[in-house]
Amino acid sequence: MVRVVKLIWDANPPEENILYYSVKWSSTSGGPYLTVTNVTTTNATVILKGGRNFFIVTAVNNFAESDPSEEVYRHIAPGRVKNIKAQ
Repeated sequence: MVRVVKLIWDANPPEENILYYSVKWSSTSGGPYLTVTNVTTTNATVILKGGRNFFIVTAVNNFAESDPSEEVYRHIAPGRVKNIKAQ
């Protein structure tokens, strides 16, 4: 079973000329973070890994990358083992 979460954020002001938003993931609060996707919209659907999932988003234009958003957290407990049989 794949578990996903939809992340949604507010758009930056138009005068900032944002090219894309970079969605980043870490298993540890505060990072280090890995980029999981870059999107031109203000939302992203990402696959969750088992355990701890921390996400931040940055905005990128032709000049720089913004400071990160506040971190969001989602914990996924391991799924139950199904159809186990004794031999």
